Amino acid sequence: MKTRTRKSSLQDLATKHGKGTLLDDYDYVMHGKVFKFKDNHNTGQLKVEVYVSYGGLLMQITGSPKELESLEVDSNVFLLMRKV
Repeated sequence: MKTRTRKSSLQDLATKHGKGTLLDDYDYVMHGKVFKFKDNHNTGQLKVEVYVSYGGLLMQITGSPKELESLEVDSNVFLLMRKV
């Protein structure tokens, strides 16, 4: 998972990088926002759950707190996918 230090926008991703844009390297791109962050330390697990909404399409990410520490509520998230 990569994070950016400044506010990210889809326009930032679409800026020219040589021949094309970063978006040209992916088959599907979505912009979403973190709306919930759940810490599971009460259950004895060292995992956190992050919930992201992409305009109604919801995604849950589960992982270690260290891996997901850069995400917080109201963070912008970009999902870049390629076909395999």
